[in-house]
Amino acid sequence: MRKISISLFFIILMFACDKASFVPSGLDCSDIPTYDGVMKEIVDSNCATSNCHDGGSQNGDYSTYDRMSQHFLSSIESRVITLKDDTVFGMPPNYATNGPIDLSEEDFMLFNCWITEGFPEN
Repeated sequence: MRKISISLFFIILMFACDKASFVPSGLDCSDIPTYDGVMKEIVDSNCATSNCHDGGSQNGDYSTYDRMSQHFLSSIESRVITLKDDTVFGMPPNYATNGPIDLSEEDFMLFNCWITEGFPEN
């Protein structure tokens, strides 16, 4: 019964919160980041690393825009923005040993703008 209650709580929480509640105050997306111009470097440094989302990963290959684009709507926004502070499901996760545990505030803001603007490539 306890597992059902906890699961129900998280389901309600996910639907009760709208996207706007996760947007940092002062977010200015007037200079829209693109994958080629800004995000590739952030993704390569924080996501497409060995044993995470590199070319051989079963967790999703983020080594190119095309490969990463398969996960835009299914998980990236949820894991990077919505679940940002979750130590297990937020990305990068706290158990990661080969990269940063958290995105810098600047990288998080850029990710947020990139997602908000529809993941522009170039």
